[in-house]
Amino acid sequence: LIAVVTISITGYAQSGASNSTGMYLEGSVGYMKLKASADGENFSVDLDGIALDLGLGYRHAINPYLTWNTLKFNVMATLSDLSETITPQLKTGLRGTSPEFSNMSLYGEANFGIGYQIEWEKFGFAYDLGIGLNVTPKIAVGFNFNSQRVSVYGATLKYNFYGAKIAYTF
Repeated sequence: LIAVVTISITGYAQSGASNSTGMYLEGSVGYMKLKASADGENFSVDLDGIALDLGLGYRHAINPYLTWNTLKFNVMATLSDLSETITPQLKTGLRGTSPEFSNMSLYGEANFGIGYQIEWEKFGFAYDLGIGLNVTPKIAVGFNFNSQRVSVYGATLKYNFYGAKIAYTF
């Protein structure tokens, strides 16, 4: 689906709008892996699987190549263990965009903040990293990594999401 969208709309002119101020919506499908450790020992937790990462945010253009992701709210969870893995997050960060080539541009972003693990009722550090291609001023495709860490009863749980992303800027 991402390839079809990319091929069908690459002719749309960028005209610098891929780094504009405004709201954005993004969705990712991928794989979530839960890593757990206590006292330096790793142990297995069976909550891995196909997952979704859905987000909504507001971005402010600093210049034509840099935006501040002022506020980003997203939720990630595995489909098979939804109630045990649902993790809402609130973050801020930066997004850089390359100069245009063939009416497209590359982007890279990093966001940092706080997340809440609903099953354990604990807050923890959250971050995401992404790279991709702005195929039009409104649509981007790419890959992202999202991580949430919480401490529970002396153990550290780290939820890592790896996925393919599509985003739309309003």
